[in-house]
Amino acid sequence: MEKIAKNKINTSEFGDERLLLQVNDIAEMLSVHPKTMYAYIKKDSSFPKPISLGPRMRRWRREDISDWIATK
Repeated sequence: MEKIAKNKINTSEFGDERLLLQVNDIAEMLSVHPKTMYAYIKKDSSFPKPISLGPRMRRWRREDISDWIATK
């Protein structure tokens, strides 16, 4: 049986269409470094607001990110 990391979502049922994205996922979509994403998040007021899942865990809805990319 294959081990799944605790912070990874098993997406085998859904392909790679996760509904909630981490900063690293968004950075990969845009072909930028995650540090660049944090700069976008801080400076761009139109960047979608995250969903807070805990004190240090933020995720973004895939649909919101796709809409934001479409406006750029």
